Amino acid sequence: MVGKKLIFAGACLAALVMAVPAFAKDNCYSETALKRITQQYKLKLAKCYWNSDTAESEEEFQCVKTWVAPDKTYLSAELKSGCYSLKKHTASQMRELYKVGAPIAEPEGDEAALPSDAPLFTDYPVASIYRGKARAPESDDRSRNLAVPLSDISKSVKRGVQFAGEYAVAQAGCGTGCSNVVFASLRTGKLLSFPRGGETNQGLELEFRTDSRQMLVRWFTDSFWETCVYETFILDDGRWTPKISLPSKNKEACENSSLWLGLLEARGR
Repeated sequence: MVGKKLIFAGACLAALVMAVPAFAKDNCYSETALKRITQQYKLKLAKCYWNSDTAESEEEFQCVKTWVAPDKTYLSAELKSGCYSLKKHTASQMRELYKVGAPIAEPEGDEAALPSDAPLFTDYPVASIYRGKARAPESDDRSRNLAVPLSDISKSVKRGVQFAGEYAVAQAGCGTGCSNVVFASLRTGKLLSFPRGGETNQGLELEFRTDSRQMLVRWFTDSFWETCVYETFILDDGRWTPKISLPSKNKEACENSSLWLGLLEARGR
């Protein structure tokens, strides 16, 4: 492998301490080494973020797994050329990365193997995707009372349409495991709150598509993160309609980096 050194399990363990170190820019770790590193540092699996800024091809586009250390620093592992590129992040850096949404496609495969009522994003298409100039998010008294700062909403709008044909998605932290979500219409500037978020919906994650009105979410019932809840909501004329609500203690379901696949695991596919 040109320009990279593949580091296998055992070669990197001698210098490990209980604080995640910085990694060289061109590091490349095997899956076995990555697993031992997460165990050595006592890292807890967190949610993933989309590598829109670093992916050099469609094949490299992925939701990058992350782990959180006891000292609240983070480790990310981006798969590149058959090995993992590790990077240390501060909590504030991870909050910014987690805000980046992405269109999520259903996994390819034998459709006959899917449940007949599987929550497909394509079941809730949009009539069109807004391509015009983005309207500034409204800044009236109502917007100032929303749980996401207007500055964060404005940054999200600059990323373009992310959901339901016209909305940007802004998610902001409110403490450990706590976040809130606001949607901003690029067509009208109107802001839309979301029925989940805050301290009661720990570790809230979203999965959505630009061309679909379906929002898939996963959150945990308490700070121990032992029971996760999968839900789907459909956006119609600015109103959220709940569809699926499914609690689960299935570890594979609750830790799956793809919420759509995790939901199928929770349903016992």
